[in-house]
Parts: sequence; structure tokens; C-alpha cells
Amino acid sequence: MKHRHSRIGSLVGATAFLVAFAASPQAGTTVYYGTVVSTVGTAPVNPATRCSIVVQQTVSGQYNCRIQISCGGVEIFGAGSAGYENCSFQSVETGIIFHGSATTVTARDPNPSFRDGDPELNLSLPAGPVLIGDGVDAAHVWAVRIGQTRQR
Repeated sequence: MKHRHSRIGSLVGATAFLVAFAASPQAGTTVYYGTVVSTVGTAPVNPATRCSIVVQQTVSGQYNCRIQISCGGVEIFGAGSAGYENCSFQSVETGIIFHGSATTVTARDPNPSFRDGDPELNLSLPAGPVLIGDGVDAAHVWAVRIGQTRQR
């Protein structure tokens, strides 16, 4: 049986996952908040579910950050020991890319969970967009869209 694998780029129209956030810095860790406004396919969460996105800077191995996304207590990205990525931390004012306290964070994981343990991700914080989705075959494709929220 031939399996079809989804790519986040092919799902962009239906899977946009936009987030605006309240940030809570804590020693290289920033927490952002959003709310699910729509889902596609077999998404593990429902609309109106509150979400948190934790971006933690790391200094070990080949990755420089860990991203964990949880909505209504369900970890949809970065569960267990997954979620390690190569993030770009950049100051909007200077345009300098650096490690430390950043004003923007971007990351991309083009691999679905069957390849690396977590869904596909395209993240740009705090302005968005953030795209997240997964699928082993056409019958099990899902995506979540999180809309903008006010800062707390």
C-alpha cells in the first residue's frame, strides 16, 4: 500500500496556525499564549482551546532551542524528549542575530512525526505565523490554527 506524506507547505491554506502572544521571559525561556480558532482533519485539540508555546534556549548538541506547544493540556509539539530545533533569535531594532534575550524567534521543522518524533513546524514569534501540522497518510492529516490574543 502506498502512503502519501503531507508537507506543511502543501497544507498552508487550510493549516495556517497564527499566534500572537504574551511573553514571560525566564532565564532563556519565553512563554507565549494563544487560542485555537480552527482545526483541520484529525487535530488533537478543538477550537477555543487555550495554548502555550514555550521556547527554551539550549546550548547542548546540534540544536540551540527547544519548543513545546501545549493546548488544553495536550502536547501537540515537543512532547517527551522531542521539540529540539535550530532557532534564530534576532533583535528587531538592530537586525543582529544572537543568543540571549531576543525580540523575534524563528524555527522550522519540515519533518513529520514519523521521521523525527514531532509534527512539522514553521514558527515566527511574536508576530506569527506559526504553522503546525502532521500526517502519515491522507487519512490522518491534521493542522491547528491559533488566532491572535492580547498580551497579558
